[in-house]
Amino acid sequence: IMIRAIRVFGPGIILNMELDFPGGTIRVRGKVLWAREGTVQLLATGRIGMGVKLLDPPEEFLKALEAAS
Repeated sequence: IMIRAIRVFGPGIILNMELDFPGGTIRVRGKVLWAREGTVQLLATGRIGMGVKLLDPPEEFLKALEAAS
């Protein structure tokens, strides 16, 4: 997934995240694959942030994604 952010964590860092869905909050873990810092003006462009690979996403996360799409 791509996370838009001004301040980022470097590649290789493992993140513990809480993602909010209409049915509630789901905890997932992910590894930062790439990171680009930038100014707040670039935030809306999607050119800055982090690419994060989810590590063993829980079944409830996959179901929530399906329901949201």
